[in-house]
Amino acid sequence: GWISAVVLVDGAMQGVWEHTSRATQTIIKVHMFASPSVRVRDGIAAEADRLAAFLNTNVTIAYG
Repeated sequence: GWISAVVLVDGAMQGVWEHTSRATQTIIKVHMFASPSVRVRDGIAAEADRLAAFLNTNVTIAYG
């Protein structure tokens, strides 16, 4: 099977994401099903900050 990391907003799947890491840099590619609101983008940024702390890398978010 194929498993994707999902973006959940109020319990509903609103997009998918994937990440790649190299040394001190992690890139998160987010593919939303609809244009995200500022609140959703802020939530994604907060989660990216937590991932950066966990992986001990700088994180960049790219929307596609």
